Amino acid sequence: MVSLLAAHRVPDSGGGTEFADMRAAYDDQEAWLEDKVAVHSYLYSQGLVGGLAVLTAEEQTALPPWSTP
Repeated sequence: MVSLLAAHRVPDSGGGTEFADMRAAYDDQEAWLEDKVAVHSYLYSQGLVGGLAVLTAEEQTALPPWSTP
């Protein structure tokens, strides 16, 4: 149905292509993932790239981590 390729390093010649079956990976991890919750923190992710400098302390306080139930 769909293939997605990403070149992280490209050799001058040769080189093989690796494929990952994400459906099979999910099937293997489904039970482990069942009780997990994803949490997104804008402050954490922006802090990694230096993006917090433009936010005041008040703005940062207004951006708590977020997750779905």
